[in-house]
Amino acid sequence: MSKKILAVVAGVTFSALNLFAAGDAGCGLGSVVISKNSKGLQLVALTTNGSFSSQPLGITSGTSNCSSSGIVSNEKEIEYYVEVNKSELLKDMAKGDGESLDAFASLYGCQTASSKKEFKEITKSQFEIINSNKENHQIWIKNLNTVLKANKDKVHSCNVI
Repeated sequence: MSKKILAVVAGVTFSALNLFAAGDAGCGLGSVVISKNSKGLQLVALTTNGSFSSQPLGITSGTSNCSSSGIVSNEKEIEYYVEVNKSELLKDMAKGDGESLDAFASLYGCQTASSKKEFKEITKSQFEIINSNKENHQIWIKNLNTVLKANKDKVHSCNVI
């Protein structure tokens, strides 16, 4: 009797999760079942991925919303980085140097010391424009991308979006 109840609960839960959408938790079964980008559902997706060990198989086989390289799109990586590290990133941008800004420059494809230096100088000199909307990180990133595109000649060795 308890196996039937468990099966019904699992079926209802799986059906309910299919109504939502996920991607922040990475690829794997969790991203197939859940696609809504809310923190709570992403935790469920992450737990699902971990419980079923579906990410390694998905990455290896290119299934379950995984690419064969297992790499998340660059725009999403940038968005996640800003969301998690924004306060430290703002401090580093204001002074034109720091670990978080260095790592952030790498997300934009700035791999050499000179390209990172240019990136840091631009973000410092254009800080007010970039930071004109500090509440919404997506608009903040859009402002940054606009500034970088306008200065593409200076950051030509970076992969400006």
